[in-house]
Amino acid sequence: MKIIVFGTACWTLCKFRGSLLRKLASEGHQIITIGADSDVDSIVFLDSIGVEYYEVNFDRDRFDIISLFISFYAICKIFNNFKPDACLAYFLKPIFISSCLKLFFKFHLVSLVEGLGFSFMKPKYSPFRISAKYIVRFCVLVSEKVIFLNLNDKDEISLDSKLGDDQKISILPGIGVDLDYYKFSPMPRGEIKFLFLSRLLKAKGIEEFCNAAAQAKTEGLNASFFVYGQIDDSSLGVPAETLRKLDSDGIINYGGTVHDVRNVLKESHVLVLPTYYREGLPRCIQEAMAIGRPVITTNSSGCYGIIKNEENGFIIKEKSKISLMHAVKWFCLNKDSFIFMSKESRKSAECHFDCNKSDYLLKIFLIT
Repeated sequence: MKIIVFGTACWTLCKFRGSLLRKLASEGHQIITIGADSDVDSIVFLDSIGVEYYEVNFDRDRFDIISLFISFYAICKIFNNFKPDACLAYFLKPIFISSCLKLFFKFHLVSLVEGLGFSFMKPKYSPFRISAKYIVRFCVLVSEKVIFLNLNDKDEISLDSKLGDDQKISILPGIGVDLDYYKFSPMPRGEIKFLFLSRLLKAKGIEEFCNAAAQAKTEGLNASFFVYGQIDDSSLGVPAETLRKLDSDGIINYGGTVHDVRNVLKESHVLVLPTYYREGLPRCIQEAMAIGRPVITTNSSGCYGIIKNEENGFIIKEKSKISLMHAVKWFCLNKDSFIFMSKESRKSAECHFDCNKSDYLLKIFLIT
């Protein structure tokens, strides 16, 4: 079977879809991948498992009609030459392009909606958000299978709209991680270390995290705050100079981008993601819970029902300094609960985030 896997940045093909690609290739399927912003490590990995990679330049965050048309033309040629039987598209822009290609080519399309993103952070009745909603509804209608990572995203798109047979829509609780790779690790000793591990976008809650770090220092809490993630140079991100200033002032410890997150997770006590971005279910939360770390996050993370207060973390209010500081102080005052919460986090990961389960379902959706 000839299959295309189409994502955004090249590294996501390895980190998010690597185990699935390896399994499909080992079963004799002919696989090609499409992405942007390639790096040497990702290309080497894809080549090692016998998967071909095609680079297409497109802006994964902005909707620019000219660059989108250029990307569409390039991807159209790839589809025409390869003539796939099936395509797995993930993230909204690859899903939209693949859905449009269904108008010209016959193939089985599986769309994996890993969060709705910035478009759905606009006011509910704004023209931009309404337009984005109908674009996604179009994608749902033309896809043979659509997978959401939480019920909120599904309800947002399907509200007041008949999207066809309900059997085409599934909820997958997270894209999954390799639980043998992200092994359980006991809590470290010493002062409590809170960790922010994500793209450094304002909507991910980085400013709220830094404000909490500053307040913790003012109040003399026995805690330190670590930040790892990719700088975003757009107006949507926090400037690198701001982070370096906070680091030099002793408010946070900024470690830059890290490719293997296991060590920074093992050295930390609590993952903090006070996001108000329209997430699916963030990879960093799945990785942290697999290693056995409790999580502080919001309902925007798609973790409602998975994170339980005082068991494996805290669900806090979006953009609430008081709510975030309450959770931070609770951890500082209840260090004896860490062993229990660590085990509960791992247990939740084993229940919800096993990539073998998610890969099996994605494979079934693709080849049947």
